[in-house]
Amino acid sequence: MEHSQYTAVDFLADETFQNYFYGTVAEDVIFWENYIKQYPEKVSEINIARQMLTTLSANKKPVSAELANFKQQFYKRASTVADVPEMYVDKGGRLKVLKYAFLALIILAGSIFFLSKTQIFNQKEIAGTQTAGIFKTERAQRKKVVLEDGTSILLNADSKITLRKGFNIKTRELDLSGEAYFEVAHNAAVPFIVHTGKMNIKVLGTVFNVKAYPNERKTEAALISGKIEASFNNQNSQKFVLKPSEKITVLDNILLKTNQNQSSVKPDEVFVGNLSLNSKNAVVETVWINNGFEINNESFAELQQKLEREYGVELVFKDKEVMNYKFTATLKDEPVTEVLKAMKTVNYFNYKIKKNIIEISK
Repeated sequence: MEHSQYTAVDFLADETFQNYFYGTVAEDVIFWENYIKQYPEKVSEINIARQMLTTLSANKKPVSAELANFKQQFYKRASTVADVPEMYVDKGGRLKVLKYAFLALIILAGSIFFLSKTQIFNQKEIAGTQTAGIFKTERAQRKKVVLEDGTSILLNADSKITLRKGFNIKTRELDLSGEAYFEVAHNAAVPFIVHTGKMNIKVLGTVFNVKAYPNERKTEAALISGKIEASFNNQNSQKFVLKPSEKITVLDNILLKTNQNQSSVKPDEVFVGNLSLNSKNAVVETVWINNGFEINNESFAELQQKLEREYGVELVFKDKEVMNYKFTATLKDEPVTEVLKAMKTVNYFNYKIKKNIIEISK
C-alpha cells in the first residue's frame, strides 16, 4: 500500500513508523518527518496511531507482548459484535488488522488507556491520586504521563517532573529530575520549557529526551525531531539551538570535585554532538524507551547507579578492584541476571543475589 493511503491502523502496524515513534532508527525518523511535511492532512491519523502506541508501550513489557495482549482483549470484546474482522500479530511482532476494524480498535485502545496497569494520567484527573502537578517513578518503574495540553511524557526509573504554577496558560514549564522522553504537543503561542539542575530546554513542538539525574555529572538533551533551544542556570549566557539527531551535554565539574576530592575545579563543560547509534543501528540515547539497556565502555562503578535504578536492586562490591572492570553490551528486555551473565563474558566476576541485594566479587 502507498504511504499516502495510510490510516491510523496502517501507521500503527508499520515497523518503520514504530521506529520513528520510539526514535530508535535515525533514517526512519527522517523519513516520517518528511512524510508529515508532505502530507499534513495525515497528522490527525498519525496522532491517533501515536496514542495507540503510547497505550501499548507505556510499561516495561516488550511491544510485541503488549500487541498480543491487545489482540486478546480485542477478541474478548469482539465476541459480542457481529462480523468483526480478523486481527493478529505476525512473527515480527507487528499488528495486522483489516481497515474496517478501525472503529472497534479505537474503542479498545480507549478502554486499555484507562484500565491497563500502565500508569497513564491526564493532568486534570490526578487530584486525589497523587500530589497535583507532580509525577514520579520509583526504581524499576516507568510511567507514561499525558498532560492537559496533549504532551506525552515517558518517565524513566527514579525520576520526577513537577509542573510549574500556571502551566498551559502563557507558558508550559516544568522541572525534571531524572530522565524523560517528551512528545510535545505543538502550540507556538505557549512555549514548552523543561528545567533541570544545569540546563533549560525550550521547545515549540518536538520529540526529545532529557537525562538529568541530580547525583550524576552528566546532564544531556537529545533531539529526535523538531527544534530545541538549550540555556544554562549558571553564569553562562550562551544558548544553543539543536537540530534533529543532535545532543547537548553538560559535565558538572563541581560534582566531579566532590566525588574526587579535588582542590580546584573548572567551570562546567558543554559539548554539542550527534546522537550515537549502537550495533543494531538504534539511537543509544533513547533505547531505554523500548526496553533497551546500553553499556558503552563503562566501569562497574559507573554502571552501579544505572543498574540499581533500572532493576530496583542494591549492588555491594566485596572487592574494590571489580569496580574498575569495564564493559560494553547491547541488551533488550533482559532481567538483571541475564545482564550480569552477559557482563561476565566480557570481564569475569562472581555474584550472589540475596533478595534485592547483589554482592559482586572477583
